[in-house]
Amino acid sequence: MTDQARERSVQSMVSEVVENDIFLANALKRGGYANLSQVARMIRPIVRDRLNSEVTEQAILSALKRKRASLPRAENRIMNVLAHSNLSLYGGVVKVVLGTESASRYSETSSRGTRYTTYT
Repeated sequence: MTDQARERSVQSMVSEVVENDIFLANALKRGGYANLSQVARMIRPIVRDRLNSEVTEQAILSALKRKRASLPRAENRIMNVLAHSNLSLYGGVVKVVLGTESASRYSETSSRGTRYTTYT
């Protein structure tokens, strides 16, 4: 396996680990909340097992930095939802009515059929 192919494999495994861990993804999105060197040490055994080969912490650290740069900032998503919504204030309570596009993009249906909206 060439170094470039191996680097892509490390990148894809790191991306998969981050995407499957909502707390890690959130910490990376916020920037500065996670010590990337410690995260690299923490996920190294997972990446190594999935690739079935040794991988350096530096390779994982580089992949984490690239992944962090590609994650949408949470504030941008929230601002986008609010920009396409109607907000009303009634006696100290805010009522948010999502626009059609925002509602379909961020709403999900639970196994019980209940619709809910998540913001990360």
